[in-house]
Amino acid sequence: MSTGGWVAIWVLLILAALVFYALIALRLYRKAKVVLRQASTSAEVFDAFTLALEDAQTEPFETSPALMATNEARATWRRTRRVNRVRRAKRKALRRQETLQRWREIPIPTSKT
Repeated sequence: MSTGGWVAIWVLLILAALVFYALIALRLYRKAKVVLRQASTSAEVFDAFTLALEDAQTEPFETSPALMATNEARATWRRTRRVNRVRRAKRKALRRQETLQRWREIPIPTSKT
């Protein structure tokens, strides 16, 4: 191959490399635009969050009424908690029974021997 042929091959290789790098640069540019857009949105959300946090910190802290509850109120809460626990246990048992029933309804292939 002559010198002109080798020069042409090298020129084509260099041009292909430049096109390749241009495509990579274009892809990185598009991704950078998306990242910067998300960063600006995140900054706006963070600013709103910090303002809300500052407002929440400036409000005085009030103790809950449970600290000064009467014995009758506490007994009512205990009864309500007991009833809720019983209901939750019944729902749990019912879920387990339904699950076991679904498992039992799964057909088991029998072997033909």
